[in-house]
Amino acid sequence: MSMLAFFPWMQISNEIRLDEFELLPYRRQVSPGGSGTSEQEIFDSLLTPYRCVTAPVGYATLVRFAGLETTHDLTEEQRSSLFELSELVAASGLAAREFFGLGLNYQNRGNFHLVIQSFVAGDNSVVTETRRRDGSTSKYLSANSYIVQKPDHVPLRGANRLDLPLLQSLLASRNHADWERIYEAIVGFNLANTDSHEVSEHIESVLLIGALERLLDCRQGKEHPLAERFIAALIPTGSIVPSACAMLAGAVDRFRESSCVREIWIRDFFRLRGKLAHGRIDTGYSPIWSLRNHLLLGSFAFPLVLKQLLQSIGTYTFLREDQEAVETFEPRACEDHFAPAAKTSSWDSVPWDRIRYETYMRLAEQGVAAELEGLQEKSIDAGKE
Repeated sequence: MSMLAFFPWMQISNEIRLDEFELLPYRRQVSPGGSGTSEQEIFDSLLTPYRCVTAPVGYATLVRFAGLETTHDLTEEQRSSLFELSELVAASGLAAREFFGLGLNYQNRGNFHLVIQSFVAGDNSVVTETRRRDGSTSKYLSANSYIVQKPDHVPLRGANRLDLPLLQSLLASRNHADWERIYEAIVGFNLANTDSHEVSEHIESVLLIGALERLLDCRQGKEHPLAERFIAALIPTGSIVPSACAMLAGAVDRFRESSCVREIWIRDFFRLRGKLAHGRIDTGYSPIWSLRNHLLLGSFAFPLVLKQLLQSIGTYTFLREDQEAVETFEPRACEDHFAPAAKTSSWDSVPWDRIRYETYMRLAEQGVAAELEGLQEKSIDAGKE
């Protein structure tokens, strides 16, 4: 039996080679098989049920093992490897997304949903299998009756962005001793970023803190180890004193032993999650940050913590833009990103974007100043000679 693996809601512009995997850009009736070829007709037929509004998707992404046919009959081990790959692709996509602004580069876990479809040439029927608590149910459907509608919460706005250095690092880390917990943390993080109404924000908070705990190897479920390891993973060139953070006005005394904003943030999120994890929708706890702000900041921070861990095991090199992102965390934590003022159309009135610009300019000025200082020192040394 033949099989085709594909991401129906993911679009890429060019072929991407990743170790033993290849991601191929799909365009209906055109590629990767070629216009009018029998291979392209198979691709088009298998992707026809996947609809955006009423029309079949025009673009998607196919995936195959290097050296094998795109429709090769995959072993169970190969299928498992592809589903693992989909989690890593999703993590790299979530790391590359942009919040606020025009929203053109926003994406969620649903964009990186993987399908592995078995088929027999000439037979357009489909057999689906769904889980039940007491087993599973199989259903036989004709080609005309099988339709998979794109979920409303999955955005389709051109090519999806991937953090390829991160993705390549993750693939290179698969044989490391810490890989199991890294992978489990990624799965939890991805589940916390679906944007689906079927996953409440309360559940997302449990998943997100759990992902951070797993990533930072906090095995006892205690607040202090998580706080210590989190602030050690995200180190800006200068921390904001809690008394200087507007979000902490009147709340500093609750965390008087915390030395920086990011430590108070992770402790506040942990305590809120603890109430929610024990089934309390009305927690009785008054968090400093709203649940939505916590989820936003946590989803932004996780990929940076992940990159720091990968750097520590030798498979990733922290980039300049990574450090720039770290520099923005505390200033962003000092803003309410869902306050009415954040919804205006002027870019500089959106705190998230304004802080990014201000941080970039500050670091650029520091870089120029350091470069000039270095040139001046060289000039003085040359004069002494």
